[in-house]
Amino acid sequence: MAKISVIIPVYKVEKYLSRCIESVVNQTLEDIEIVLVDDGSPDLCPSMCDTYAKEDKRIKVIHKKNQGLGYARNSGMAIATGEYIAFLDSDDYIRSDMYEKIYDELKRTNANCCVTGYIVKKDSGEEVYKKNPLGTTIYEGTDIIKRVLAGMLGSKPEQVRDTDVGMSVWKCVYKREILQKNKIFFPSERELISEDIIFQIRAIPYVKRVCTLTDGMYYYCENLTSQSLTKTYSKDKFERYKKLYNTEIEMLSKIDFSEETRLRVTRMFLGNTRVCIKQICQSAELTKSEKKALLRIICDDDEIQDILNWYPWKVNPAKQKVLTLLIKGKCVQLIMWLA
Repeated sequence: MAKISVIIPVYKVEKYLSRCIESVVNQTLEDIEIVLVDDGSPDLCPSMCDTYAKEDKRIKVIHKKNQGLGYARNSGMAIATGEYIAFLDSDDYIRSDMYEKIYDELKRTNANCCVTGYIVKKDSGEEVYKKNPLGTTIYEGTDIIKRVLAGMLGSKPEQVRDTDVGMSVWKCVYKREILQKNKIFFPSERELISEDIIFQIRAIPYVKRVCTLTDGMYYYCENLTSQSLTKTYSKDKFERYKKLYNTEIEMLSKIDFSEETRLRVTRMFLGNTRVCIKQICQSAELTKSEKKALLRIICDDDEIQDILNWYPWKVNPAKQKVLTLLIKGKCVQLIMWLA
């Protein structure tokens, strides 16, 4: 049995794939299993995966029809045999000692899951270090839900950023037995706009002990293609974020979560709503009348207005507070000017 199975979904990343795979192949922890999941990629990625598999016996390749990131990860988990499971996006890469450091910490602390910081790698080459706010410590019992999972869901109302710990699975490593025994899997991001946080809500309650590391060894790469996609506004995006929020609340209602956790989930939903507003206002594809119509839908939404009647948005940072006030007052014209 390998110490860690690294699952890498692959789709249209011909430019970055070698960098990603080589960062895993050259890990100081050699006893790993590498699962490349070709999600029906239409470029040279499938043949690149096969070539790497011929060169390294630790590599397994799955070729499947395109179903998206979540289902690709599920396919990888289905054949993984490692003691632990890690996820790596194929346009990112990792420091050479990442999995050795994490594995040693998992064994030292007898933990079922490890959560680390990460590094944002910009197209310019600049590196921005995102330290893990959980620090370097161990969480057990109710603190796993109240601190670790809650931090993944969002931040407190008074915090500067909408995110705290962050939801991404690629900075976490999980005990495979826990995931398989409890049938933990990813939804499709085509059904829910964020597959990672749903996975975390499903997985973290089964974890008995979490070890955390402050520093990041995972390089999250902001390439021009991914940036352009995040700035694109699809006309159903707000509804998809609302569906995600309601799904999160429903799932959390089945476990013991606090009022603070509810506030964190809601803070993230309001943050995603602000992202929608910004993308609408900055879109080059929408006419002025289309922008107004989409902003009106958000401002008139009953659920948004209900949330703003109880959520303590007045303790949000100043700019967020002003925009929230305009949403509450349905001031579409001023929103377009501010955003």
